[in-house]
Amino acid sequence: MPDPLEGVEAERLYNHGTALAGRGDLVRAEQYIVAAIERGYSREEALPTLLQVCVAGQRHAAALRHAEPYLRDHPDNWSLRYVVATLHLGLGRVSRAQSELEQVIEDAPQEANPYYTLGTMYRDQMQDEEEATRWFNRYLELAPRGDHAAEVRRWLDQRHEQPEIIRLPPHETPPEGSVEGDVT
Repeated sequence: MPDPLEGVEAERLYNHGTALAGRGDLVRAEQYIVAAIERGYSREEALPTLLQVCVAGQRHAAALRHAEPYLRDHPDNWSLRYVVATLHLGLGRVSRAQSELEQVIEDAPQEANPYYTLGTMYRDQMQDEEEATRWFNRYLELAPRGDHAAEVRRWLDQRHEQPEIIRLPPHETPPEGSVEGDVT
């Protein structure tokens, strides 16, 4: 069967793909954008849109299949590496996400969001509060008014200011020197 898109210009395919994405037809949008790239449309220009389409369609593995070959050819593209790391994290590939995030930090040490992402990964996936604290503190150093600063501060405050609660049976009196209401 002949290719129905044969002879259609790459730019037209790309534009049709973005229009499909705008209408929510994400799988077909991906197909058209890929076809545009195969016919010569700039991969560098199309890749951000292609990744957005895949992520919007919950197709993280497909997004990785499109992003990783480009990243292999452009290993210094730290922002794409950050996207790849978050995609791995979204797929539950924690160790791969960790190594990609550490590479991002090596390549772009003044970028705050990779530190935040590492902090949340250590806190949520690895249950390592000590490491999470380390990464969150660095995030706050770089972005004291960043998008996640309030959340990070709340978490750090809760973690470091949890007083030990002494529970006494109802018939015992509080220890000498304590203020009534301090002990429950």
